[in-house]
Amino acid sequence: MNINEKEETIDITSLIDFLSSLQKLNTSKSTEVYFRGQNQSYGNTLPGIYRPGLLKHEEELFRSFLVRDPVLFNVYSDGNTNFDRLALMQHHGLPTRLLDLTRNPLVALFFAVSGENQHSGEVVLFSNRLNKDYLSELPIVEQQTLTTLLAINESHPVSALQVVKSVFSDQIEVESSLVRLPLSAKEDITKVLNKLYAKPKDEWIHLFELASSSTRSMIDGFDENRPVVKLYHEIRRDIHDFTTDIDPLAFLVPKIVTPRVIDNRIKNQQGLFLFTPFVDTSLTGFEQATQNRLNLLRVTNGSKMVRFSIPCDSKADILAELAQCGITEDFIYPDHSHIASSIKDKFTTTENE
Repeated sequence: MNINEKEETIDITSLIDFLSSLQKLNTSKSTEVYFRGQNQSYGNTLPGIYRPGLLKHEEELFRSFLVRDPVLFNVYSDGNTNFDRLALMQHHGLPTRLLDLTRNPLVALFFAVSGENQHSGEVVLFSNRLNKDYLSELPIVEQQTLTTLLAINESHPVSALQVVKSVFSDQIEVESSLVRLPLSAKEDITKVLNKLYAKPKDEWIHLFELASSSTRSMIDGFDENRPVVKLYHEIRRDIHDFTTDIDPLAFLVPKIVTPRVIDNRIKNQQGLFLFTPFVDTSLTGFEQATQNRLNLLRVTNGSKMVRFSIPCDSKADILAELAQCGITEDFIYPDHSHIASSIKDKFTTTENE
């Protein structure tokens, strides 16, 4: 599952190094870049739910938090969606399939250099554009389906390929509701999807010529599959008047979602989430298959994914440089406890000098 051999690693020893290296990246003006900082390299960018033993309990983790702390979820006057709940759980430290990203590269760098100093930190980059160079890493049916959809997209917009989604998006509601189904139901749905993706290329093209940007008319019998009926039931428990048809093609790509701003922490961090797509967990190597899907949004320099590495002995200096720019712990975490801790540390350091 290690992806380092497919990456270009750029060593960073100062803030100037980091900013200079970012400027040299060859990204188009229409490309939005998102950043993730980690205080050590894990060899992957999988979210917390992929830690050993947790994925099979995804639905139970969601339900248990909802039952144990119901007051937390009364934050929106217009009610909560399943994605709102998932985002709140991630915000408060529950392992989910959401991966924390930021629009601010300095915030990502802070996360890469703060905390323990025994390992090198890293910053990895994602974007709002699918990376065609990494389609070959996907299973053949997914590869062929996405290749065909991308070709069709050049003349007929394919909504299933839209990566950036609103928190109110129907597809985000669909996938957030799927989180709430047990593992066996998720596996059943991914099997139904894989069967659909295996349609011959000529059939895809013909169906899209008939349906244009819509996929509804090409999904004969999809809604009648028992696991899909269960998913509709779960969605309508959350949104009673949900009448949108599920687009099975939209499950293929990861999504970038901006959460609603509920506190200054999200505001200051300029945070957003990468929604990790569902793969068939009954198959050997499903973790790598998931990572390969996420890699579709990685920023590349040439043919390799960009990764900034910060040696452990440079972390303290960069942290001090970030503080001079106002990127401090109490800016990243502007709650009462962190503000108090920051004030205490300032006076403790002064006394020791």
